[in-house]
Amino acid sequence: MARTPGLSKHGNIELNAKVFHAVQRTTLKLPLLESDKVFDYWTRHLKICCIEENVTVLCYILMANHLHMILYAENPRNIQRAIRRLNTGLSRFVWKNVVSGSEFEQQFQSIDGFKLFSSSVRMFPIEGKIPLLIDTRYLFDNPKHHECSLTGLRYPHSNFQLLANGRLEKKDFSVFVKLFEMYPGALMKLIARPNNEFLDELKSIKANLDPKKEALIFRVNPEKEWVRPETAINDSYRSFDI
Repeated sequence: MARTPGLSKHGNIELNAKVFHAVQRTTLKLPLLESDKVFDYWTRHLKICCIEENVTVLCYILMANHLHMILYAENPRNIQRAIRRLNTGLSRFVWKNVVSGSEFEQQFQSIDGFKLFSSSVRMFPIEGKIPLLIDTRYLFDNPKHHECSLTGLRYPHSNFQLLANGRLEKKDFSVFVKLFEMYPGALMKLIARPNNEFLDELKSIKANLDPKKEALIFRVNPEKEWVRPETAINDSYRSFDI
């Protein structure tokens, strides 16, 4: 079965993972996240919360009614705490600046009954470099999936332009290169390729992977196996199609 990140109904938290694809959708799929002021607030506080919880932000995209993030931490609980803190402030901000006094307010009885997201964050473990590249491309192409005319580097509510320009903090850059084994600019060129070229490059990368090195980088305990067998994971990526 092809991997479609973030669409599974159950995002079981793999506590042995260091890298996660986090997904959330707004209540009733309302377009509460589409404004520049929400994006500016969200990115500013995402950075603060992640720094304070020792989480590295690899890439993100904020759509009108949902969001995707790929995050790294030595302890996955740090990611949960960072997102919980971020969402508490974001919920208040969106109520005050988007919902209150708008056409959306009638769908919520009061600020006390307002829930920005339909559920708690779903965290999907990313088990290696190939899954990481696939999920990153998924975020890159996400606007296209939702019939948005602005895709890839032209979509402003993401950090792909920052990556293309190499604008990363020193610590984040170090983690980024360790995981992707390439510089941000090279990654942007790879995931922007036509799908058949992207898949061909994945085959080449996969042929040169060192399983022991992958385990050290992507697992909290490199001796512990993933909940899902590695063969099942690899099979899903062979059939991947955007």
